[in-house]
Amino acid sequence: MIYYPETTEISQTIESTGTYTYEVKRGEETVSKSIEVSAVKEKIDQTKIFLHEGGVITGIKEEYLTDTPQEISEEPSTYGMSKPRYLTKEAGYPYLTIPEEIDGTPITAISPGAFSEINNIGIVEIPDSVTSIGESAFEWCECLEIINIGNNVTTIGDYAFNETIISEVYIPKNVTTIGEYAFNSKRYQMIINCEAESQPSGWNQNWYVNREEQIVNWNVKK
Repeated sequence: MIYYPETTEISQTIESTGTYTYEVKRGEETVSKSIEVSAVKEKIDQTKIFLHEGGVITGIKEEYLTDTPQEISEEPSTYGMSKPRYLTKEAGYPYLTIPEEIDGTPITAISPGAFSEINNIGIVEIPDSVTSIGESAFEWCECLEIINIGNNVTTIGDYAFNETIISEVYIPKNVTTIGEYAFNSKRYQMIINCEAESQPSGWNQNWYVNREEQIVNWNVKK
């Protein structure tokens, strides 16, 4: 069986409430749908919230973090965490968009542990400018469900997305190195779609938790 991932394209920029059309693609098939938008996410300049040095994202500025749980749909467990933190409303949770550049400096890497134990990150966008995701970068982000990995990422460190709730992820073909248990979701089932035709030699033998419920698909094209 050939697995065709669904991709969604919104034909309009969602800036206000109303009805919007979009397309869902399943392989060669395209289906037009519409959605009623009753609320719009506030636009927040997230470039201001990051700590960074020499093009490497090292974390979130302290003023955009809190020890108090925010409005999240499902209260995460804090078991095993040393000090769980939460993004503030001003930081734009549950969305986290890594910028391609900050103050004119291209962002090329995410440092080890940069976002570890931030407990209300739900969606992460990593741009094409990033080539490296460090060890434990998003470990114990227990609400992290959606991760979009940029096309130029080559290295994903040990435990990078360990103890998240990612249900499906796409790994681009340029990823040549993945560390131990980089992908370990607490979901009963996780689908991992890989653009590579087979497992690259630089991927750790235990790059994901190999259990019966996990599905790994190779040679998947967006």
